[in-house]
Amino acid sequence: MLMVLDFDKYATKGNEFIRLVSLELEVPRDMAGRITRSVLHALRNRFNHHESFQLMAQLPMAIKAVYVDGWRFSKPQTRIRHITDLLDEVRTEDGKLSGYDFGNNANALRAVKAVFKSIGSFVSAGQMSDLLLTLPAEVRAFLEDASFYREQPLKK
Repeated sequence: MLMVLDFDKYATKGNEFIRLVSLELEVPRDMAGRITRSVLHALRNRFNHHESFQLMAQLPMAIKAVYVDGWRFSKPQTRIRHITDLLDEVRTEDGKLSGYDFGNNANALRAVKAVFKSIGSFVSAGQMSDLLLTLPAEVRAFLEDASFYREQPLKK
């Protein structure tokens, strides 16, 4: 059987992901794209390789490409300890536009949550639970009430 690559389908799913972030934050799509890239790269830099591959397995193909773009696989990961660690990493990944894209901490937290909400639209509840369990309690508590929040408490 011959497999045909349907790049239009990949683009549609990737655009859907970015559209969800854009709608959630009420920002233009280009800004939503930068925010998504920055959050995904911040996570990638802090997750171990196994966690990254588990997450990527369920992301749309175009978003997988965003996730791995510029990834230095041999670079050691440092764990997120506090929500401020995540925000600092996100801002670093966004570079010169971080003040515009993320603003103050309240806006940055809202942006991170919007990307997680979009991830939750594409990734199974079980994978989201696994992903959240890799994060420290402070970060996990902040993200648990996004759209993927499960009725049952996460296993600790």
